[in-house]
Amino acid sequence: MAEEKEIDDDLWRDMTEVLVSLAARLYGKRSARRRTKKRWRRLSVKIYRAYRYELDPNKKQHILLAKHAGVARFAYNWGLARWIEIYEKEGRNTNAKKLHQELNRLKKPDFPWMVEVSKWAPQEALRDLEQAFKNFFRGLKSGRKMDYPEREKRRIQVPTACDGPESAKTKPSRRHRRAG
Repeated sequence: MAEEKEIDDDLWRDMTEVLVSLAARLYGKRSARRRTKKRWRRLSVKIYRAYRYELDPNKKQHILLAKHAGVARFAYNWGLARWIEIYEKEGRNTNAKKLHQELNRLKKPDFPWMVEVSKWAPQEALRDLEQAFKNFFRGLKSGRKMDYPEREKRRIQVPTACDGPESAKTKPSRRHRRAG
């Protein structure tokens, strides 16, 4: 990390010197620095860094992650059915916030198992559903063919990271999807 920082600083200094010298030739030494700073702000380059993380959950955490995925899938499918029902009965659209409020009212009496996981799992699933409907209707308006939101299915999970030479040899079939 220190080497990257030094390289970035050196590059910054070198580029500034080049721009100052060019500006000094064009506009004189006095205004060269000021003009260079203005131009440098316009020419600044953003550096994006990516970090890759690998999850290695123990058995308890794996069960909890599976519960979260199950609750999110249930909330998405419940929200889809409820969205269609509201549209057919009342002729209006709804949104993720109203569906989440309704799901919270039903959670303790009808779905007590949903209390075991974080509130964010169903909330994000309903937001994803709302975005799917927005994309669908935007596609209809623009004339592009967009698929109607479909029910989420339970998928067979395939690890994303190789655990060794044995897992590197196996390839998932078409019905498998990568987790992540």
